[in-house]
Amino acid sequence: MVMQHIYYFQIYIETHKQRLFAILKSVR
Repeated sequence: MVMQHIYYFQIYIETHKQRLFAILKSVR
């Protein structure tokens, strides 16, 4: 349950890592 939630969260980060970094760079 909790472990599965963390697993999906890691997949979400891996798939959106490029976009997240781009947003962080645009903010700063």
